[in-house]
Amino acid sequence: MLKPDSELRARQARLSIVEETQEYILVDKPGGLVCHPTKGDAFSSLIGRLRLYFEGTDVEPRFVHRLDRETSGLVLISKERPAHKLLCRELEAARKDYLAVVHGCPESLGTIDQPIGKAVGSQVVVKQAVVEGGKPSVTEWEVLDSRGGYSLLRLRPVTGRMHQLRVHLQWLGHPIAGDKLYGPDETLYLEFTQHDWTPRLEQNLPARRQLLSAIGLTTPSYRWAIPCPQDIAEFQDWEFPSEASRIEGARDNAETG
Repeated sequence: MLKPDSELRARQARLSIVEETQEYILVDKPGGLVCHPTKGDAFSSLIGRLRLYFEGTDVEPRFVHRLDRETSGLVLISKERPAHKLLCRELEAARKDYLAVVHGCPESLGTIDQPIGKAVGSQVVVKQAVVEGGKPSVTEWEVLDSRGGYSLLRLRPVTGRMHQLRVHLQWLGHPIAGDKLYGPDETLYLEFTQHDWTPRLEQNLPARRQLLSAIGLTTPSYRWAIPCPQDIAEFQDWEFPSEASRIEGARDNAETG
């Protein structure tokens, strides 16, 4: 539990803090927030908000890992240089758990073992794809519930390639709901970068962000987890009580050490 002064600073910096120690701070990043700054506004990036939170101290926050702009969930940040190296080593052996809403209904569980590399012929420079000769990439999935033409999946990336989960699910034929780049038409992504949310995006996408969230992080020494985010939980009337209970239990175990 945070101290009262820390809670006030967290509210002022618009941070959702899961846990903080002398060595690290773990936050629940909202979807739509970039990790690194692209604008002058201090609130427009996670690092900007962290610097506001630590203003007046000698802490210089450094990301141990990051998430895409529209992906929500757990992000680990070190508070001191020696701890940063140790935490990076921890993350090398980490198991990461995600929740995602996808179009359609995949098989109940499976593994995608397909190489990922730069997408050929795309108008978007950063776009990736399953390509021959790409980097080995493996993703495990499990269907938690399906209804209304969508499915709620638990995802575990075995490898850590750029946009891996989004690329693999597009290749599988079940792209993430709300994904502007790996969804129905990549020009939606270009339109969004130039004009923000438009009537065309409203018509073609079922959600304003890609419904993907990092809800669990397990390393040799730590175990952290958070509940399903509200926008994913409310997208459909999902039935996954046992799964929700397990997620909460993991969070309790992490907090008590």
